[in-house]
Amino acid sequence: MYYNIKGMKSVFEVLEFDKLKNVLKEFAQTTYGKNCIDKIEPVFDFEKALQNSKILDIFFESLQNSIPILDDIYIDDYLEKVIYSQLSAKEIYYIYTFIDFISKLDKDLNENVKKYINFVNLDKLKLLIAQTIDETGYIKDSSTKKLSFLRSKIKATKNDITTLLHFFVRKKGLQNILLDTNVFLKNSRFTILVKPNYKEYIKARKVDISRAGFFVEPYEIFEKNNYLEDLILEETKEIQKILVAFTNLIRKHTQDLIHNTKELAKLDCFCAKILFAKKFNAILPKFDEKKRLEAHNLKHPLLLKTHENVVGNDLSLNGSLIITGPNTGGKTVFIKQVGLATLCAFANIPICADYFSIGKVSNIFAVIGDEQETESLSTFSSNMVRIKEIIDKLDENSLILLDEPGSGTSPDEAYAIVYAIFYYLNKKNPMLIMSTHYRNLVYKLKDIDNVYLAAFEFDEDKLQPTYKLTYGKIGKSYGIEIMQKYLNTDISEIAKQAFESKENQLFDRYEKELNEMLRKKDLYNKLIKRYKMLFNRLNQQINQLKESLLSEHLQTQQQYKQLLNTLKKEISKVIKTKEIKDAQRFVSSIERFDLPSEQTPNSRQVFEKGDTVKLGKSFGTIINIKGQYAQVSIDGKLIQAKISMLEKKQSPPKQSSINITDSTQYRQELNIIGMHAFEAELEVLQFLDYAVANDIKEVRIIHGKGSGVLKEMVRNLLKDHKFVESFSMAPPNLGGDGATIVVLK
Repeated sequence: MYYNIKGMKSVFEVLEFDKLKNVLKEFAQTTYGKNCIDKIEPVFDFEKALQNSKILDIFFESLQNSIPILDDIYIDDYLEKVIYSQLSAKEIYYIYTFIDFISKLDKDLNENVKKYINFVNLDKLKLLIAQTIDETGYIKDSSTKKLSFLRSKIKATKNDITTLLHFFVRKKGLQNILLDTNVFLKNSRFTILVKPNYKEYIKARKVDISRAGFFVEPYEIFEKNNYLEDLILEETKEIQKILVAFTNLIRKHTQDLIHNTKELAKLDCFCAKILFAKKFNAILPKFDEKKRLEAHNLKHPLLLKTHENVVGNDLSLNGSLIITGPNTGGKTVFIKQVGLATLCAFANIPICADYFSIGKVSNIFAVIGDEQETESLSTFSSNMVRIKEIIDKLDENSLILLDEPGSGTSPDEAYAIVYAIFYYLNKKNPMLIMSTHYRNLVYKLKDIDNVYLAAFEFDEDKLQPTYKLTYGKIGKSYGIEIMQKYLNTDISEIAKQAFESKENQLFDRYEKELNEMLRKKDLYNKLIKRYKMLFNRLNQQINQLKESLLSEHLQTQQQYKQLLNTLKKEISKVIKTKEIKDAQRFVSSIERFDLPSEQTPNSRQVFEKGDTVKLGKSFGTIINIKGQYAQVSIDGKLIQAKISMLEKKQSPPKQSSINITDSTQYRQELNIIGMHAFEAELEVLQFLDYAVANDIKEVRIIHGKGSGVLKEMVRNLLKDHKFVESFSMAPPNLGGDGATIVVLK
């Protein structure tokens, strides 16, 4: 459900949904497909949207590599005419081309597609038209026996008349009146062209006049011309009967033809969505009742059509989000693209993102920019009217988009008004996104439950926005910095002095403290996420171990069962044959039979990659396991050993580097030898955060040489870490290639 207030722009206009449909129409191949796209509207029914998305997914799988080529044959005008009038032969044949195209298309369609595109078979009608009318719109002689007879008589009569006239013009004495020796057909009668004084030489009737003379028919052929006219009239009547019959036949199948045009429109619409998705790397949304709205690398499709290198942004919305940042930094575009993507999800249109998931949405409200369309309301008043409508209609499944609410009135009043509106709307627990330049307002709103912050970044060196959204941060407007690009230095300095008051300095200090607190919160969230991942992996490993032990147990049972059956057969054979030597050989083979021994020290132990084990008096780490053998790294050397020779040892408990920040002596190195890669990755991240927090500029990470897995993981991690200035292999006295020295910013 979407709402429109009289005299104001609709949500579709504000979010540019109709413009998006125009882009989608460019990929349609038929007029029917374009008309179908024009009628697309979002339906905020979760179950229906989920079902429509599944159907579109089937079309993607079936047609992605073989989009059918569709002919743009539009027959609606003829189907309207057939209701009250008679069709011409050309019009009937045009309908035949549509039926023929649909028939061929239906035969080539994928079986999965045919479950949703059901064309009515009109091959009988197609055959009848093909037998009667050719591609030029001519009624064939073979249409009826009478027409065939009439045309045969007409042909013979025409030949008779032309033969007589050719004989007639060769008579002596007619050369003085003939302007041409050819025979002419005028008004369905055969004539000759003569001079005005023709009456002195022949008796003839005038049929038509030319500039030089008259077209006349000699009395000798008068009756034959009359007979020819009668035959042509009969032919016309017969053709009329045929056209009436076919018109009635098409009228009878009008509903079937209309049904096929609608099915063609659906198919073309699906194909257009597939082509649109290929062009703009769009994907189908995921519908999840547990989630509200989540997007990865979300982009605006209208920008993708006109710009290169469009910046995508992520979104995870399950409450209220306040966006700050520079002017023209992307706030309005981002809010619009979130609303447009939501409309697309419930209109079954692919979304320009790497991932998009959405839960139940009952309606969308948008207050973006100046929405007034009449002179009676100011910008502020029109926004207030729109917000009143939101308050009257919203529920907890509403999506509300507010771009700079409160503009158009004084900043002091706007502060109070926007705070009241946001506070009231947030209590209703909808999905709410609001952009604002009032930083003091953000400080007050941030402590409200279920409120999150984000800011668009700004390149202060280039004095231009990056269009990248960063979460957990309050952004500046950078108005003075941008002003410096356009106005002189004196004005800029005056503005700076006015801006850098004690109050603004206080806000800056609060902003730094807030951003630091949000950074720590983000770190803790990452730690929680990683610990959950480790817990899930541990559960998975336990389940795999249970399955493995059960499988080995069943396998051992089967081996014993087979051995017992073999023993029974051999004992029976010995009893019957008394062949003692064969029995002794069999007993020897059983003694060599490789069954699991309960006395083996490690028979009940399960080994995995990364386990710390004891081999003789040495300790090492399992690098790989294949069958009954394991590859063990001991002091940087790889040794192949039978699993039965290994003894599993527990690694000493590892203390998280984050937990020792209160120590009086800061730690400058981390040893991750013997850890699993995912455990080591977590330790390194925590260690780096600890070092940054304690202003340590150089640290050492000891990973060992071994197989190189830990070393590769560490160095890949350091490449992308935002606080790492540089890193290099440690000098020989500090571990050489078995350790990495990291310089922090």
